[in-house]
Amino acid sequence: MRQAVFCQCFGLLGQALFTSNVVLLYLLALGADEAKTLFYVVLPNILLALLGAPLAHVADRVGIKRMGNIGILVNTTGIILLAAAGSLASPLGREICSAAGIIVYGIGYAAFASVWFSLLQPIIPEAVRGRFFGLLRLSWQGVSFGAAALIAYLLSLWNELAMFQVIIAATAGLILARGVFYRAIPEMVSPPRERTGMMTALVQLGGQREYAAFGSYIFLLTLFTFICPSLFALVEKTALNLSQSTVVLLANAGMVGAIMGFWLGGLAVDRFGTKYVFLACHLAYGLVLGFFVLRGLFPQAALMAVLGTAHLLFGMIMSASEIAITSESMALSPARHHTLALALLISARHASMFMSGFLSSGALKAGFLMKEWRWRALVLCDVDAIIAACAVMVVILVATLGLVPSIFRKTDLGAV
Repeated sequence: MRQAVFCQCFGLLGQALFTSNVVLLYLLALGADEAKTLFYVVLPNILLALLGAPLAHVADRVGIKRMGNIGILVNTTGIILLAAAGSLASPLGREICSAAGIIVYGIGYAAFASVWFSLLQPIIPEAVRGRFFGLLRLSWQGVSFGAAALIAYLLSLWNELAMFQVIIAATAGLILARGVFYRAIPEMVSPPRERTGMMTALVQLGGQREYAAFGSYIFLLTLFTFICPSLFALVEKTALNLSQSTVVLLANAGMVGAIMGFWLGGLAVDRFGTKYVFLACHLAYGLVLGFFVLRGLFPQAALMAVLGTAHLLFGMIMSASEIAITSESMALSPARHHTLALALLISARHASMFMSGFLSSGALKAGFLMKEWRWRALVLCDVDAIIAACAVMVVILVATLGLVPSIFRKTDLGAV
């Protein structure tokens, strides 16, 4: 369990390059246009959604540790290619090299993520599962936060292309070091003797009513919550005209809330069970989103406090919800095709993340939302309308909690 924590603290620094906008700024410095840059930044998540299930199916045959080791090597290779792009003189060569690096990184990311929870499932005792995953995510989130702060400091000293390359190359070395801790984690699940085709396995998993219902539930929940922090930032930048540094500061409040939520969510899952955590998160999501939209009810002097509180609370709720989803996923994963089952749930979440951003972007581009509208004495914008819709849908989704089996009974780990 300790090795797993160290493994993720090193390994997820690669993903932190994307979430902290380092890759975005690097691609812009290479000369990529904004549209391509936004696509490249989300490409690893798209690849995970598409490749997670097939790679997990292969891992059930060749061994999950072997697939994870391959993922680490491919992951590192992709980051090295990305760093090397800045050394090319041709703009086309830079774009091809950076795109290839991100694609290779995404494939390695998908390979490792497709087997990670399957490797941990027999190792983590069910009684402490919530607290363990809370500690695990609190640890790597804290390390990523510290790394982002260090990178910001380095870039403030030397904001040149070479500095980006040094940072990305150093991250590649740290990702490779993940293998040392990964090797120490025992593989307690042997590849099944039965050789089932992927389509047959998918049909069998789809026939597991509780598993399929929970997959549908987390897809819907993610669809209406994942994009909300980005929508907050859009309102703050375009409607409230806050400075870039202020928007980043508010986003950091969300990261602090996430760190707190991982720990508190882990304790809550172990003490009260996922049933009450899911229920509390649904209601809290609706309240916080409504609180953000109704910010105009508060005095102008309190605006920053209101926005900061909204970011902080939303980060806490999202983190607690993720801990509950992870714990429930492990409890519901069938013993048969368990690696594929867990990877499918991960793929469903990442597909929903993509859809969340795609639908929100489409709604804004369609132009049917008013750029400025009023509700009583409040002056709101088109993005506020999307946030309000998300708040309503999340509260309505309380009705879908019936899809979560633990609402009615305690699930049996590995039950089919």
